[in-house]
Formats: sequence, C-alpha cells, structure tokens
Amino acid sequence: MPAHIKIRFLQIALACVTTYACATSPDEPVLPAQAIGVPSGWQGAVGSPVAYEIGLDHVERHGGRWAAYITGPKLFTPDFGILSQSVRADNYRGKRVRLSAWVKGRGLVGPVAGLWMRVDGAGVVTGYDNMRNRAESGTTDWHEVSIVLDVPLDALGIVIGAMRQGGGTLFIDDMKLEPVGNNVPSTNMFDAPVPNSIDPATTIAAYLNAPAGPTNADFERTP
Repeated sequence: MPAHIKIRFLQIALACVTTYACATSPDEPVLPAQAIGVPSGWQGAVGSPVAYEIGLDHVERHGGRWAAYITGPKLFTPDFGILSQSVRADNYRGKRVRLSAWVKGRGLVGPVAGLWMRVDGAGVVTGYDNMRNRAESGTTDWHEVSIVLDVPLDALGIVIGAMRQGGGTLFIDDMKLEPVGNNVPSTNMFDAPVPNSIDPATTIAAYLNAPAGPTNADFERTP
C-alpha cells in the first residue's frame, strides 16, 4: 500500500478514535430514553384511576437534555393529566404576562392538550386559560404556543403548567413566564373574575412560601 494511503487511513482511524472517546467521556453519562415521574419542582396529577403518565423524555426534546411529557391512552375520559406549579404574584402584579413553551404532539386526540395558567386572588380566580379552544391535536413537530393573562394588583399567585385530556402524548419544553405589553392580546377564557369556594386565608397561606418565579421550567432536572 502506498505511503500516502497508509497515512490517510491512520488519519481516519485517529479521528474515529478521538470522536468515540469524546462521545463516551465519563463526564457525559448515558441517559435513558425516558425518566418516568413528575419533574423536580413540579406537581403532577394523573387521574383516578391512573389514566396518564408524566415523565421526562431524552429523545423527544426541543433543547437541552430533557423535555416533559404527558401521555394517556384514552380518548374519552373525565380524568386529566396535569403538570403544574405555583408562583407568587409579587413580580407580576399589575402586568400582562405570557406563559409560553415549545410543544410537540404524537397522536393527540381529545378535547384538551396544551398549556394552562390560572391567576388567583383572595376568594376569586381572575384569569384562566387551558387552550381548550385551540387544543393541540394529531402529530406535530416542535412549535411554540402561549397563554396571555392579566395579573391584577391584588393577585396572590399564578399557577402554570400543561394539561391533557384524551389519548396520545404531549411533549413540553423550554417554558417561560414573562411580562408583555398590553398590545399582546389576552387569551383569558373568563369575561369577569369567578368566585371560588376556597377561604382567602387558605390561598394566602398556600402562596406564602411559593417561589417568586418558575422552577425547572426547562425540565433539565430529573424527578
């Protein structure tokens, strides 16, 4: 074999060895395709009896190492699969805020699939949207969706997350909660504040120790 061809083979072999070494560095652990369980910093509800599964997916992700998912086999069910967390309203009072995330669908059917957000006051809900009127459906690639609500000056807290009712899998990644201008239209499903049956003192206590902003909104921390 001519010397220049031998040298080329050695160069290719060395490149392959270097690439393999980098890919299998002990500092880069091999991650499973999925990690079942509610992501750190979040709360989850899977219906009763258990109709849904919540977890993290390493294969289907928009950015980073993980995306959250909610999956359910049923088309018609009164149960919901819900991923949520609560934040204090302190940093958002008197502002219009947008909850956004990147989502992807796999065989989605049913009436609800998307983000959800609720603004709580003392004994009242001032804003709510679960994307029911624009639910994700079918099989889609990654795209950004959002909810926009106003946070009154007397608001106590905000609940954010994702919600499913029906079959298929909803993937969620890179969520954000941020103030926007009043030129961005509100998506509030309520025409006026709706009283709830929760004692105001209970709501105040519930938000007292809540974080000032979203936690693990990029879903990079495992359950």
